[in-house]
Amino acid sequence: MRHRHQAAPQQAPWPHRVKRQHCRGLADEADVPPAISQDWRSFRAALVAGSRQARGGEQSESNQTLLHLQDPVLGREAVWAHSIPDAEQGGLLLATRQAPEVLMNDGLEQAVVFLASHGPEGSLGLLLNK
Repeated sequence: MRHRHQAAPQQAPWPHRVKRQHCRGLADEADVPPAISQDWRSFRAALVAGSRQARGGEQSESNQTLLHLQDPVLGREAVWAHSIPDAEQGGLLLATRQAPEVLMNDGLEQAVVFLASHGPEGSLGLLLNK
């Protein structure tokens, strides 16, 4: 219960939530084809695979061999993760061998970052494995 002299609690500046019905251009779930909403990973992987064929797909046989050695069950599963040309909110950023040189920070070798926010104003990520 709030008394007259108490101020209303202030909302934190982040994370910012927007109600879907007030956003223009966002599709309702009814507008999304069932095949996409039920299996979005396969749908997304198919889109990326189609674009990858045009530029010649990338594969690391040594990584696949290592995966089979470390976890045979996981090694037999279908791959659904894929690279994309641009960062996306909700995606994972994986450091490459060049990351320490590019970022000028040896501590970011093999870093995994969850991209919580990404837009013209900048990006916000959470470092998951350091």
